[in-house]
Amino acid sequence: PLKPVDPTDPSKGYVVPNIPTDPSQDTVINYVANKAKLVVKYVDENGKDLIPAETTEGKVGDEYTTTGKVIPGYLLVRVDGDAKGKIGTEGSTVTYVYKPIGSWIPNIPGQPTNPIK
Repeated sequence: PLKPVDPTDPSKGYVVPNIPTDPSQDTVINYVANKAKLVVKYVDENGKDLIPAETTEGKVGDEYTTTGKVIPGYLLVRVDGDAKGKIGTEGSTVTYVYKPIGSWIPNIPGQPTNPIK
């Protein structure tokens, strides 16, 4: 791969590779795709993590597909970000947002709620 002049600032360019003495020879330059991360989060409506986030390292432009998880006591309400797409230059984040499922106690007709003692 090409070596940057300044690793902290790629805009400064790259070191020129060795030039062959015979101009008819090809100069081989190997390129490496930029790495980026895909982060998938599972949170409640307040942003609290329900289960640990999943992080996958890939290359910019790699395709991905994510799915929500079944989390006991919670219902999936929305997805922030693209559940399916390509990893962006700054990486990509997909957040699955859940809300708690309420519990209830049925009131069965004919059964007193406050029995007489």
